Amino acid sequence: MGPARLLHVATDRKTGVTFFSVPRRAGTVADCRVPNAETAELQWDRESDLLVRKDESICVATKRKVHVSWHAQPDTTDRANAIEHASLR
Repeated sequence: MGPARLLHVATDRKTGVTFFSVPRRAGTVADCRVPNAETAELQWDRESDLLVRKDESICVATKRKVHVSWHAQPDTTDRANAIEHASLR
């Protein structure tokens, strides 16, 4: 969730992974559970920086079990913040 700069996302399979932008409501996984008219599929190469606004979350949908990892950097004026790393299975 934003504000952040998503630096890249890696998956162990190229097919069957879709990224969505959704309005941030609870700031939890629950934001990604119910697609609605405000949900927008992202056309993104997964390698270029993606700016995530403070009122938005990025969600991933998969067609099968897949390993997803990403690197993000908080989008603040305080660049002393470290890059965030995460991964899901």
